[in-house]
Amino acid sequence: MRALFLVAVLATACTPDLVPGSYFCGPEQLCPEGQKCNGADNLCVLPSAAEPFACSESTELEPNNAFAMAQPVLVGAACASLPAEARGCTSATDGQDFFGFSVPAQCTTVSASARLTFPVAFAPLAVTLVDGTNTVAVGVPCESDEPDDGETKLCFDGTVRASGNYAVVVSATGQDTCDGACAYNRYQLTVQLKASAAR
Repeated sequence: MRALFLVAVLATACTPDLVPGSYFCGPEQLCPEGQKCNGADNLCVLPSAAEPFACSESTELEPNNAFAMAQPVLVGAACASLPAEARGCTSATDGQDFFGFSVPAQCTTVSASARLTFPVAFAPLAVTLVDGTNTVAVGVPCESDEPDDGETKLCFDGTVRASGNYAVVVSATGQDTCDGACAYNRYQLTVQLKASAAR
């Protein structure tokens, strides 16, 4: 009986006491007991302080839901460019955003790289590079992704051709949507051209 009491005391002593605002919401808005996911910053807070999901600092311009309507990025870029950034949101009714660019004609051995960052608390996203007909590259977890920072980071580096037209597509995967209650997310996207030579 004494051993059972000791086990119970140890189990109670090891239960973490997470202060509201100190823990990022997990996948599908999971939070410690007695806390709720705050839609504004994806932190677990007291239910009375939780705010609804909101898109903030968006630079996304609708309509951009197809290759022909892609929002321009890397406008006037050279064969090697600085990263261009876009911030936006996906929703249950708008789950796909296209960001288009053209590769300069004088470039050779060019690649397009992208990095997509989004909270794990809401619907998962994907990032791909397309040329209007085919998928050129698909985002995979970035090497520098920290698993416990409350965010997912996906990267790709795909070869593109001179004078080619491309689009980076941010899309909802349709998975882990909390039965539709969190079928949305906000994201930060960076896109860059890299070249090893020019003729």
